Amino acid sequence: MANFGQRLRDLRRGRSQREVAEGLGIPPTTLSSLESQENIPRGDLLRRLSDFFRVPITYFYPETETPVGPTDAAREYVKRLRQPERGAETVATLSTVPLDDVTRKKLAELIKRKNDQVSNK
Repeated sequence: MANFGQRLRDLRRGRSQREVAEGLGIPPTTLSSLESQENIPRGDLLRRLSDFFRVPITYFYPETETPVGPTDAAREYVKRLRQPERGAETVATLSTVPLDDVTRKKLAELIKRKNDQVSNK
């Protein structure tokens, strides 16, 4: 399967890099780096390439035959991230109003219950 750079070279069809670069309004060195895959375009430049060659953006990035999905290691990592760490019961706020110990304990308990709810999902 052709990679991005090869697909871009195929679209050029014998025209010089300079000619195509001028049509795109980019330096020839930029086009060269795209064809050699030193850089991969995104956003506006990818859209300009698509419009210039009159191909859909998906032409440059066709679907792969192998579906892409999370690995078991990735799932385990996300699961660990979702588990709150059990440490000291500390409440940090951006409030300029001082909180008394009773209010801090209530906030800590509310946060703990919320974390437990999220962990059990």
